[in-house]
Amino acid sequence: MSDKGLLLEIQNENDRWMDDYKKGDAAAVGSHYTEDAISLPPHTEAVIGRGAITDFWKEAMDSGAAGLNIRTKEVESTGETAYEIGETDLTGDDGTVIDSFHYMVVWKRAGGNWLIHREIWNSSLKR
Repeated sequence: MSDKGLLLEIQNENDRWMDDYKKGDAAAVGSHYTEDAISLPPHTEAVIGRGAITDFWKEAMDSGAAGLNIRTKEVESTGETAYEIGETDLTGDDGTVIDSFHYMVVWKRAGGNWLIHREIWNSSLKR
């Protein structure tokens, strides 16, 4: 069960992330991650560090992936660390869904903000 205040904080962080992505601002998207963040996208190697993650999202933006629709399902915390489970759709320029994913994010509080520290997602589309 999610704490309502924490849930709202994480949803607000996700809203900022989505806004930065939709603007095509990879540097701003990267700023939502800790310096030593690790991202585990499907069908590729781990992406390690804020810089590499920023580059990863820039490539996604350049490929025509216009946005993500993040839907938080559950959030729990233990002090300065929280985890989130949810679903997201990756959309193209015309709004069509390119892929859908289930995800888990580990957040760390740094400087009063929640930052993404670890993330993993898997396609939920049947192939």
